[in-house]
Amino acid sequence: MLPGLTQLGAPYVVLKGGHLRGATCPDLLATPNTHEWLPASRIDTNNLHGTGCALSSAIAACLAKLPVDAGTDAPVAAISDAKQWLHAALEASVRLSVGKGRGPVHHFHAWW
Repeated sequence: MLPGLTQLGAPYVVLKGGHLRGATCPDLLATPNTHEWLPASRIDTNNLHGTGCALSSAIAACLAKLPVDAGTDAPVAAISDAKQWLHAALEASVRLSVGKGRGPVHHFHAWW
């Protein structure tokens, strides 16, 4: 699956499913050995601006928190943790009223 991207040297590829139609918005994860759908329920909010940047930053932060010897499943664990954080940030985004139009997710939902 996704041979073009993985053959270019990216062993882990996440394709966001937020623009898919329906009650769910699963993301697709391609790994060196397989691919899998990562399910998520759709959240009714206008604060969707920056979800891709927020997800990629969260993945990087979750990877940085892992021990050096975390093993080959570490990237999948980091992606899963980042998706959970983003889902909570989207749920909490209804508490924000920032600017006009599409607002941001609630990046600091756990502390504020």
